[in-house]
Amino acid sequence: MTKRQIGFSGMLWFVIIMSINLGLINLFPIPVLDGGQILINAIEWAIGKPIPEKIQKYVFGAGFAIVICLMLYSTWNDLMRYTIFQMIRGLLPV
Repeated sequence: MTKRQIGFSGMLWFVIIMSINLGLINLFPIPVLDGGQILINAIEWAIGKPIPEKIQKYVFGAGFAIVICLMLYSTWNDLMRYTIFQMIRGLLPV
């Protein structure tokens, strides 16, 4: 195999893994994600009536907050791996 073929197959493998990963994460039962919608539909099916829209609004708001917090947390962890940010981290109160 040439370098070009190895590079293409490596990129293709990366895209496949990322796609599967995104699909699985999307199935987490967090209300903003598809898994949360599946969970809400299952709850509605189990109780036999729709969940009031006001409650759904609050649940989706909480789910959105969870997703944002997870993104901020992961970004913070990534930034702390860089040397310059470790110096800044030393200046912050614990």
